Amino acid sequence: MEEPGGVAELSPRELEIAQAYAGGADYKEIAERLFIAPNTVRTHVATIYRKLGVGSKIELFRALQVSEPAKQSVEYQRNKTGGSERPSIAVLPFMCMSGDPEQEFFADGLTEDIITRLSFLRNLVVMARTSTFAFKGRAIRVQDIASELGAKFLLEGSVRKSGDRVRVTAQLIDGATGAHLWAERFDRDFRQVFDVQDEITRSIVDAMQVRLVDGEVVQFDPGWTTNIDAWEKYHKGVLAHLLYTAEDGLRARKLFEECLEHDPVFVDARVYLAWTYWQDARSGFSRDRSHALSTTRNLVDEMKASGVVTANFKHLEAATLLMERRHDDALEIADAAISAGPCKLFGFTPSSLVFYYSGFPEKAYDLHRMTIRLTPYTPNDVIYNLAWVYNSLGDHRNSIEMAEDYVKRVPSDLYGFVVLARAFALAGRLERATETLRELRQSYPNFTLGDLIAHEPYRDEREVKRLSDVFRDIGLPE
Repeated sequence: MEEPGGVAELSPRELEIAQAYAGGADYKEIAERLFIAPNTVRTHVATIYRKLGVGSKIELFRALQVSEPAKQSVEYQRNKTGGSERPSIAVLPFMCMSGDPEQEFFADGLTEDIITRLSFLRNLVVMARTSTFAFKGRAIRVQDIASELGAKFLLEGSVRKSGDRVRVTAQLIDGATGAHLWAERFDRDFRQVFDVQDEITRSIVDAMQVRLVDGEVVQFDPGWTTNIDAWEKYHKGVLAHLLYTAEDGLRARKLFEECLEHDPVFVDARVYLAWTYWQDARSGFSRDRSHALSTTRNLVDEMKASGVVTANFKHLEAATLLMERRHDDALEIADAAISAGPCKLFGFTPSSLVFYYSGFPEKAYDLHRMTIRLTPYTPNDVIYNLAWVYNSLGDHRNSIEMAEDYVKRVPSDLYGFVVLARAFALAGRLERATETLRELRQSYPNFTLGDLIAHEPYRDEREVKRLSDVFRDIGLPE
């Protein structure tokens, strides 16, 4: 009979599930948080019990208490259930009442801007965009949402835009009781939307009795805009960019360029314009990777010369150095980016790429965990990149799970099939690996090993060779 071991024997995914399960989450809650099936969670729990030699949740909790990761889990659960002294709020996606799908971006943009403004207050915990947007369009009690996210307060509202007029309603709700603490309706000219955002955020601060640090005010992000036309173009561009296809990338680029015509000093728009070229350089959408990368570099240099120092920019700069194979410089800037804070759309994922491809998969894993702690609902980028990281850590089962989840969520991304094929191959499931590659090439018949190697900026040439050997073995042409 196998002797039970300790917490150190658990894989990163098993430890994550053990911490959540011991902290009170059930199979369904863990499955939704990690985007896996409840039966998969049940199988993991059985394996965890066997490895630790425990037979109940109480024994599991005690076994975890002796380890440092378990202490971190207890602290996570304390924060999640409201143990933090700072008040916490989740801003739910505002409903679009215009009946026009084209206006959906306006409601989403208003929600994102309020989240950003509130995030600048150091005595307020604000749930990340990815967390709250996971509830968009779902009929769930506000108390249940508050419990799931660990938020003491919720803000919900609606937007109706007609011509040049806009009506915004907003309600601040007690997450425990569902009681309305504050409500207001704003009927304004469309171009006064920034004034509405300002009034809403100030009213929230007053209603929640948030203590402002000396000299602190509710403010715009320093990389932001007050031009309504630029604002519109920016939010439409973001939605297009996150679809990760060549066509949508070009559409996003055009929108960001139009945005900058309205506001040439809108820093975030210029950062995400650069990201569209970076995506081309990595994924080969334009078939001219060198031009895409040099354009990214030019945009980065222009912003750096103009004094841009936002966290968004630093993560972009680190990722650009990585694609230029300047790994030492990329690591230095990645450290600075992490200190500056998460990237708005991608959390700490850009800098995690730097550490992963520079030979530090454990550090990359930690950064992905930091991103996940910002949002209980794991962003697609994290799912994809964790599949690569788990492979490098030798945890092929979890790599397959992550890759399968990503392919389901973003079926248009060919590299989802790439990481899934690699995971199957390294797990010894060569038939499934070959089948996955065949499926990829049905949609992308011109994809070659050269395209793959250009996409994967490893520092260690031995990693490049290992990757090449895997895909040669399963039939990817040169």
